[in-house]
Amino acid sequence: AQDGARSLRDRPNRRCYTPLRYSRSGAHERDCRLATAARDGAAPDGRNHSRARDARVQQRKAERAERAARSAASTVIWQAQPRQAAFIGCPVDDVGFGGARGGGKSDAVIGDWIVHEDEYGANAIGMAFRRERTQLTELIQRARAVMVPLGFKWHEQDKYFSGPKGGRLRFAYLESDSDADGYQGHSYTRLYPEEMGTFPSEGPINKLQATLRSGAGVPCQIKGTCNPGGPGHQWVKARYRLDTHPGGFEIFKNEFVNPFTKSRIEKTRVFIPSRVSDNKFLGDDYVANLF
Repeated sequence: AQDGARSLRDRPNRRCYTPLRYSRSGAHERDCRLATAARDGAAPDGRNHSRARDARVQQRKAERAERAARSAASTVIWQAQPRQAAFIGCPVDDVGFGGARGGGKSDAVIGDWIVHEDEYGANAIGMAFRRERTQLTELIQRARAVMVPLGFKWHEQDKYFSGPKGGRLRFAYLESDSDADGYQGHSYTRLYPEEMGTFPSEGPINKLQATLRSGAGVPCQIKGTCNPGGPGHQWVKARYRLDTHPGGFEIFKNEFVNPFTKSRIEKTRVFIPSRVSDNKFLGDDYVANLF
């Protein structure tokens, strides 16, 4: 890498490329406990036919519960693909993801939040946002399909998910650049600007970046997605230096000096490309529609 950039390939992060799977394991453990309790309490008594019959009924129920529990445990609700896993595991402060249609960008955002909430619980506070309210519809529907079976609860009125460990992911839209001013004073540990190229300037995104803070010591990141084109095409390319590093995976450092303490702070930025060829769930018909 040149120009002070470091490559992610030079610092392999095993976690970045580990397939992530999420299943109903909690339900499996609960059903197994119920099945075990039913089985242990169902010892037949040969001196009493009624008790023996009840024991056989309980035994059959226990066996059905165990079969159901095994079936539930084997159902994978969501699994990250390699580029999505790289996005989720990336520790860089500012991560861009995408570069083409069909790369699984929205699912990467959903997966990242699931991992973040699982790790930091009630201290995980996130916001996913787009330019227009109508653009949020499909993202919310996809998030509900993945997250509700995993124990997340959707709050329709306030447009946010509460997680099984207490984390909260809010959905919002910034129809004008000034809308970002309404979030001053908020605190988030994750920001997900979706389709950054739809924003004419990076101004509102930079304003929201000032809300990244955690009194609990949670690592804070901004993780955005983008496609080519749109009114923000040029600033997105400049932000992640895609003119000079079109292949992505280069970590760039920006150094700041705290005017109060004179301490030097290093912030990092990277772009992770993901294209339709990286998404095994989209076949030839979808690819044909792109041309």
